Amino acid sequence: MKEETPYNLLIQEADKIGQNEENLNEIEADLNSSATDRSSFNHSFYEFLHYIQGSSSPQQCRTQIRNVLRAHCMRNPMIGYVQGLNLIVTFLLCFLDEENAFHLLTHLIENILPPHFYSKVEKGVCFYGYQAESYVIKKILQEQLNLKKKEDISAMEDFIDVVLPSLLMPLLVDTLNVSCLFTIWDKMIKAGDFVVLEKSLLTILSTHKSLLIDRDLLAGRRYQEIFCKEVTNEFMQIKAKPTTATMEQIVKLRKEFELSFADELEKRSQKSAQVLTQAKRFSKFEIEVLYSEYQSLVKSRGGKKTSVSREDFKVLLGPITSHQKGGALIKLLKVFDLFDVGKDGVIGHR
Repeated sequence: MKEETPYNLLIQEADKIGQNEENLNEIEADLNSSATDRSSFNHSFYEFLHYIQGSSSPQQCRTQIRNVLRAHCMRNPMIGYVQGLNLIVTFLLCFLDEENAFHLLTHLIENILPPHFYSKVEKGVCFYGYQAESYVIKKILQEQLNLKKKEDISAMEDFIDVVLPSLLMPLLVDTLNVSCLFTIWDKMIKAGDFVVLEKSLLTILSTHKSLLIDRDLLAGRRYQEIFCKEVTNEFMQIKAKPTTATMEQIVKLRKEFELSFADELEKRSQKSAQVLTQAKRFSKFEIEVLYSEYQSLVKSRGGKKTSVSREDFKVLLGPITSHQKGGALIKLLKVFDLFDVGKDGVIGHR
């Protein structure tokens, strides 16, 4: 158990750091973009917030959310701010005051959620725990929906990759109607086990097989409206067929992911050594040129640290590869591909 620091001291600590800390800046950006204002939530949540917040101004509500999130960042610096936590805190503040909302958020993260769920550093990747649960959900859905065709399995996995972050990272907040969300959360907190929410999500997803294997790219945009309107307490208790997934199966799949991840990490390490060894070594002058080019890129984008796309990478390397054979650029692009962990053509500035 971590040493308990009083809530007010955590707020004071955040105030001393000020707005120069990246996590605190991200909190401000999300709050100022109205991401937690009631107008941004689904219609059920909007009505509930309208009732709870009453005459409170958006700014007053944002202040409470800001304080809880800042205190969390001070207590859990290895996690910091993660998009989705803002929605969770908004939900908690519907029932609790600031300090108790902070304590319940802490209890969720440290005692109920799977290990490293929001961690940005565990095993050298972001959200290792979330990735493990994504693996579990895909495997169980494939079995329960009896997906045999490669195209159906691929479609389901694509749907999960696109949609699951907005479902699981905020723990279904702003996905379901409030009464159903409250029921699931109530059971999860009383049981002290994330599996309650995970099995509820599996039940919901497995009931919408046609949506999961729809190759239409618009399908991923329709799910929120469908879930919010259709998934009620009555649906969960009477109409939906509960998932047959067991705790033993979930634990086994988590272990399977851990082993496959370790194997992939070892292969990646070997590949890293090979690629980096074969890649061009930069002189001090070339490093200075490369740094200067990156600073110019940052300046052109408002002076903030920026992610680098594959095309950006080519431009950055231009001044130091223009006089060399094409093979040099190809080798360096292999380095880019190596560190493009998400395989989305972008390397984050972290």
